[in-house]
Amino acid sequence: MVLTQSAVSRLCDKLADRGLITRSPLEEDARGAMTHLTDAGRKVLRNAARTNAEVVERTFADRLSQTQLESLHEILDQLTERMTA
Repeated sequence: MVLTQSAVSRLCDKLADRGLITRSPLEEDARGAMTHLTDAGRKVLRNAARTNAEVVERTFADRLSQTQLESLHEILDQLTERMTA
């Protein structure tokens, strides 16, 4: 997902309004802010991660053989290594 700076700001405003994050100004840069998940935000994140995992499993993993899953895992590991090198 690619978001503009203003889109991230609007998203943070919405998350803060819902009580999912808090924001603190940065001393070194008045334009920025440090965000932190609240307990409610952590709960939403856990639920979203669980739902995402279920969808990925149902949509992709359940349709691949064990050998295909292992190959995919190796490929993704290689891509990750190359991106972080």
